[in-house]
Amino acid sequence: MADGAIVAVPRATQTGDQNVETIEQDRDAGGIRLVQSVALPCLTGSIGTHTAVTVGVASGTVLAANEKRMSAFIRNFGTVTIYLSFDGGAAVVASDMPLYVGESFEVRIYAGLITGISGTGGQDVRVVEFDLP
Repeated sequence: MADGAIVAVPRATQTGDQNVETIEQDRDAGGIRLVQSVALPCLTGSIGTHTAVTVGVASGTVLAANEKRMSAFIRNFGTVTIYLSFDGGAAVVASDMPLYVGESFEVRIYAGLITGISGTGGQDVRVVEFDLP
């Protein structure tokens, strides 16, 4: 390891959390020293929910608001582009964020309502949401 190189060393604790200790090697000092220790929640306890949603010509809920949401994936399996809104209101065709056929979108750090709409009814959308236990 080069002087001043930083590496992460994972270490499990009895609480199920994982501590990541960042250490820095300093050859001049003849050893290593602890720079930072951060406790991260163990994600193996998260709950994944799979949902099939049909997006149509009227705006509808793709993913309800959820304060426990860690992340979610939305995939358009339909035959045309759908449009997603993240402002808590109705989605608008050709105005909100497009999700093209075959594309996926990852939601992070957003727990609010997601609505969707399409210019053609019956679009198949799949959602996987991961919540804190």
